[in-house]
Parts: sequence; C-alpha cells; structure tokens
Amino acid sequence: MYLRLLLSFLAVLLSLNAVGGPLVQSEILYMSGGIGKDEQALMKKYAKDFNLQLVFSEFRDGDFVAGEEISIKDARGAIVFALASAGPLVNLRLPAGRYTVSASYKRAFETHDVTLDPRGTKTVIFRWRANVPARSPIT
Repeated sequence: MYLRLLLSFLAVLLSLNAVGGPLVQSEILYMSGGIGKDEQALMKKYAKDFNLQLVFSEFRDGDFVAGEEISIKDARGAIVFALASAGPLVNLRLPAGRYTVSASYKRAFETHDVTLDPRGTKTVIFRWRANVPARSPIT
C-alpha cells in the first residue's frame, strides 16, 4: 500500500510542473496556486489526490483572490501547517483527523473546523467581505 501511495504522489509531482508542483512542509504534501484559468483547471483536476482543498474568493462577486495567510491546527491545538501567502486554491494531504483551518486576508479573519477521513476530499470555502476587521491573529 505504501508503494502505491508513493507512486501516486510521484505521478502528481511529475504532472504538476506548470503550477510549480506540490511542495512538502512538515511531511504535508500541498499545492498553492490557481491564478488564471489554466492553473485553476490543473489545481481542480488534481484536487482528488489531496484530502483537503481550500478555496478563497470575494463574497460579493465570487472572484478568486490570493495572498491569504493560513494556519492549520490539529485537535490538540498544535500548528501543523502554515503559509504566509496562499491561494486562491490550496490542496493539502493531511493525516485523517480533526483540524481547525484559519485564514486572514487584508483585514478579515475566518476559521473553519474540518474532519478529514482516510479517503475522499473535503473542500473549505473562504468568502471574504470587504473591510471586515480582523478578530484574531493567525497564530
């Protein structure tokens, strides 16, 4: 099973060079991108190879936005993943479990709780409202 998983990740790595390919942070495979239609199509195509997809857009018109600061904490409250500038799409492969995903964009801050299963992909959508004061820091 480990070999099959490794081969699957290698296939993803080889096919995603257009977006810069997946990266690894603290043993977590992830991709961040989606600027332009080609990158968006590629990110969505390979979303099935990850178990968490984050989507960032404006509330008013639904346009994708990038530049979010994100932090993901496990059930114990430990930060397991963070990016200083992400989006508009972020795909991650995390171990199954419960997580709190926090993101900030300009002056807005939003948090979502998510439970990831061993199989399948969960999508968390952040829709930013203009000029909302930040309620909490990311850390």
